[in-house]
Amino acid sequence: MSTATEWEEVVIPGGNFIGWGVKGGQHVTGKIVSISLTGGRDFNQEPCPEMMVELTEKAASFNKANERTEYAPGDIVTVTAGLANLRSTLERVKPVPLAEGQEIKLTMEGMLKSASSGFEYKSFKLARNPKTVKPVADNRFEPVEDAPPF
Repeated sequence: MSTATEWEEVVIPGGNFIGWGVKGGQHVTGKIVSISLTGGRDFNQEPCPEMMVELTEKAASFNKANERTEYAPGDIVTVTAGLANLRSTLERVKPVPLAEGQEIKLTMEGMLKSASSGFEYKSFKLARNPKTVKPVADNRFEPVEDAPPF
């Protein structure tokens, strides 16, 4: 005689994408749940960084009509780095790259204007809690045991 399987419904968060407004001060603060430097898609459908963050502070998102959506601590939001400055901010974190478990605060500082082209763009600042950063082992100089002697 077989027993029936009891299924547990799994809640899959999704759809909480952060859209950046035009006023400085908008931020995403929380713990990185997942991050990939090529997991998102930019406006041209090219790979770009994307991370999911479990919020520890309230956050807001804005759509193209500048309508605001509020997110609460505990919500999981997705930040897709399709904007060049945001992409650069996430890709160039040194000496230890961003990783799951790190606590971060990503802030859109405001709109800046290029002196040469007059093009307006968004400026971003990233901070992280150093207590949540795990050092990367530097094993470049560890001997290889089965290598022939020189």
